[in-house]
Amino acid sequence: MHRFTPKWPENLRDRKPLLPSDFTYRDALDVVHYAEREPLALWSTRPDVWHLDSGGRWHCAGNGSTLDSIQRYANDPGSLLECRWYEPRVDCPDFWVIVEPRQLWLRSPVEVTEEDARAFMAVRRALAERASRCSMRSC
Repeated sequence: MHRFTPKWPENLRDRKPLLPSDFTYRDALDVVHYAEREPLALWSTRPDVWHLDSGGRWHCAGNGSTLDSIQRYANDPGSLLECRWYEPRVDCPDFWVIVEPRQLWLRSPVEVTEEDARAFMAVRRALAERASRCSMRSC
């Protein structure tokens, strides 16, 4: 989890809307760079799951629900992989970013906990296992 200082204009009518596809993502700080400039990036109450190509360019995305979180995905990785059940799953890259806004008024804690870290590792393992199975056969 990262904190940042917003770099958008005070009068939001003066801003040029940005899309996740306007950026290249090679690490977490690139996601922060996007969020610093786009006020709507963290406005939602649900996580977004971005799929990036091998160069870090945004390709497609899936949306979670307000009830979803990294911890819920760790307990039920299948819900994270639902986006692969629909076309164009063949074209959907295997590099994923989960952007989970944490609104203070909606949930507590806002800070990242050890439980979040364990959940991240569980999700990472589940995605790696899926990639390993899929490399042996068509998914």
